[in-house]
Amino acid sequence: PPVVQLFSNTSVFNITEGSPKFVFICNVTDANPMPQPDDYSWFHGGSVIQGQTRSSYELLNVQKSQDGMYQCMARNDYGTGNSSTMHLNVQ
Repeated sequence: PPVVQLFSNTSVFNITEGSPKFVFICNVTDANPMPQPDDYSWFHGGSVIQGQTRSSYELLNVQKSQDGMYQCMARNDYGTGNSSTMHLNVQ
């Protein structure tokens, strides 16, 4: 299965409410065996974010309600891999 990580150098990211944009990137570090993932899912607070199936997830005009834990999941023909969680701290 794919080995997955959220592209970040920290597990907690602080952002100001009203910031125009924040982008999460789901980085597949190893998809052995190939192929690379063809399907992605995003989670906020443990619940799937409907309609988000790309390798990146974009927040626009960041709000307090978007504070919390985020995780991505990637799938290929050989299995599923989950990233560790990242806490978006909206201040």
